[in-house]
Amino acid sequence: MNKKKLSFVFLFLNFCLVFSQWQNLNLNQNVLSAFKKGDVEIAGTATGIFYKNQNASNWIQASGIANKAISFTSYNNIIYTSSYEKLYTSGDNGMNWSPLNTSYTLADLTAVAVEDNNNLMVGVRGWGIRFSANGGNQWWGSSSSWQSNVTSIIKLKDGYFFSTRFGGHLQRSTDLGHQWYSPQGNGIKIGLSTSYQDINTLAALNDSILVAGTNNDNMWSDGDGVYFSNDNGENFTKRVNGLTNKKINSISTTGNLIFAGTSGGGVFYSNNEGNTWTSLNTGLTNLDITKLYTNESFLYACTPTGIFKIDICNLLQGSSKIFSPTNITSGNSKLLKANLGGKNYTWYKNNQIISGANSNIYTATESGQYKVVINYSDSCADTTNAINIAFQNLATAESKYSNKSVKVYPNPAQNFIKIQMSELQDFEYKIFDFSGKLIITGQAKSDDQINIQSLTTGNYIIKMKDKNKQEQSIKFVKK
Repeated sequence: MNKKKLSFVFLFLNFCLVFSQWQNLNLNQNVLSAFKKGDVEIAGTATGIFYKNQNASNWIQASGIANKAISFTSYNNIIYTSSYEKLYTSGDNGMNWSPLNTSYTLADLTAVAVEDNNNLMVGVRGWGIRFSANGGNQWWGSSSSWQSNVTSIIKLKDGYFFSTRFGGHLQRSTDLGHQWYSPQGNGIKIGLSTSYQDINTLAALNDSILVAGTNNDNMWSDGDGVYFSNDNGENFTKRVNGLTNKKINSISTTGNLIFAGTSGGGVFYSNNEGNTWTSLNTGLTNLDITKLYTNESFLYACTPTGIFKIDICNLLQGSSKIFSPTNITSGNSKLLKANLGGKNYTWYKNNQIISGANSNIYTATESGQYKVVINYSDSCADTTNAINIAFQNLATAESKYSNKSVKVYPNPAQNFIKIQMSELQDFEYKIFDFSGKLIITGQAKSDDQINIQSLTTGNYIIKMKDKNKQEQSIKFVKK
């Protein structure tokens, strides 16, 4: 190998090494939280908020807040941070902040969740959850069976969860935080005792798995670790293989990756739902992690002495998945779901781009091989596993439905279609285009006219659900 090739290999290896190490972002503060909006990196500290462009070196202190900034979230273009007594908001990427009305006096707001511009929730140190239904102008105490030191509020599926220390209970709400109840297990018990672990942090993995990190007093330290629930917190499984430090302060997820920040042990990651963990500490000079935050293909670690950042694109490579079985042979449509965390998605059928299929969900209606390229950032992409789908052809499918006395006519149609059933029963219907986008919803009876004049020319699927909750789907063509 000549010198030029050796030099190239050396530079390449150094490039890879740089992007697999932590970078100190040179903010000498006790950093409690992190956020990123556009190209602006934001750090919440014990004495206010600092921000900088992601390519800049120097931090600038934001105006409007001199108190601690404990946690961040956003809705549309507004960033929210929880602080002492109040929430603060910023509409200019974190440069200037304004307080909302006091949520609770003489207490830290330790967590925040925002459903929309009106519905806000905050966790109060020692006093449970308070909520607002008018954008923070007024606050009310929630109805909860447990009022304690709230550590996290997260959204999972159709509800919210909050976790606590000093009692370790877990609570769930399905009405925007107004009322809360305990799942069957109430939380995560310590062995066979009647005590519950201190849940320091919660995270959601692909909007389906609840992940909890615990950090108990020394007396109960055997219970420390990361726990997983597939049933909305009813039951948890502990997974700590490779986790040499089990005192978990923070958990963050992106795609299929899970990151755990610990007290004194730095950062660990898992790409297999916690079955194995690997340390991620090269270049990290403070192993006492306060909070982790992921944004696109970057991970941020907040510590008492500063904030660190690492490019995780190399970890995302080969981790992306479509969560659907292969070799499907029944039915005439299949909902495909890729993991969350992508900035954008590009679906392929038989290696050809599917026009308009740009979300993590796609409804396949034709046989073929499907995959999706997920862009986690502008410079980081990964391709999922490919799945093969074999459908019955349309004639076979229509014959199958005819045996069930279900028929769509006329087909093709221009202005309306009718659904003919054996009984004049009510049914709900949804009409999708071939990218999986929902176009029309409604209710009808057998032989009612369903107006399709607003549809453009092409192929569609109408999905019907009858009074017995039986679902059927039929293709039709709009002329």
